[in-house]
Amino acid sequence: MIFRKIISISLVVLFGTAVMGALFFTPFLKQYYPGFSTVIFISSAIFFAGIAYAIIERNIAIGILTIFVTMLIPFIKMMLANYWEWVLYQFHAFFR
Repeated sequence: MIFRKIISISLVVLFGTAVMGALFFTPFLKQYYPGFSTVIFISSAIFFAGIAYAIIERNIAIGILTIFVTMLIPFIKMMLANYWEWVLYQFHAFFR
């Protein structure tokens, strides 16, 4: 029981660190690895963290959900890039 909790917390910390590193240090990473893609890295991090969590919890639904979320990330990025102004307008209109 305690082992599962330690692994779960470690995975969350590792996942958070990887995402923050990919988002904030992208120019530094591209300097040493020109082919680095933030979207592919974030997708990979979500996939492996979700699958590891699904294995730890022994829950197939979490694994299937992780696969679907991982496949949606490039689509979400494309939609946000194309419709960012509209999303921002709707967000501001919601909180007025």
